[in-house]
Amino acid sequence: MPVARRDKIRVILAEDQTMVLGALAALLEMEADIEVIARARNGQEALRLVQERRPDVFITDIEMPKLTGLEAAAELKRQGLPVRVIILTTFARAGYLRRALEAGASGYLLKDMPAPRHRPAARSRSLERRTGHTHRPRAAGVAFSGRRHGYIGHRR
Repeated sequence: MPVARRDKIRVILAEDQTMVLGALAALLEMEADIEVIARARNGQEALRLVQERRPDVFITDIEMPKLTGLEAAAELKRQGLPVRVIILTTFARAGYLRRALEAGASGYLLKDMPAPRHRPAARSRSLERRTGHTHRPRAAGVAFSGRRHGYIGHRR
């Protein structure tokens, strides 16, 4: 059964590598309950799109031209916008994870993780926003789960 448009999880993607951006968008759009509403190739454009379109989830590369994903996440946090930010990166480093969480990110995804793991991460971040269900991340689990599972952190 098709999901009603208003019930879809609205996602904005930000990635400066065109092939990765297109592949991630195609992967997410295969899901009946996820809609990619915009794509950006730099941080400034992404921040503007999030401010204008108010998605449920914002998935952003950690390093981008004009404004990094961390800077965009921090600005969204400062503005108090109710969007779940997921940082996308190649690097499974504890320092990046710590910086992402401090900037206000809800999660951290690795580009080399299996493709099916991206969809549940986007979905869970949106459901948390909609339901208000929260709990604190476990630091040890976050630090050591990166290579095995790809989705290595979350903040609710």
